Amino acid sequence: MELNEDDSHPEIEALGCELSTVLKASAKSLAPTVSDEALNTLNELREANLLCDAQISVGEHAFNVHRAIMSSCSSYFR
Repeated sequence: MELNEDDSHPEIEALGCELSTVLKASAKSLAPTVSDEALNTLNELREANLLCDAQISVGEHAFNVHRAIMSSCSSYFR
């Protein structure tokens, strides 16, 4: 982030907020919220049988899955 000669922050001013607001927001981790939303969306896709690219059978039951999710959770599926 660059400062102007008058110690202002052009990037922050362009956003229309104060530096303290930006610093507080950047200190918080957005990862849990983003990852939770992503996993919920992927589960909704799986439940609707959309974009599933594999099937796991257990006994008489078959489960449609996303290979990328399975491989990210277990090295067995890599």
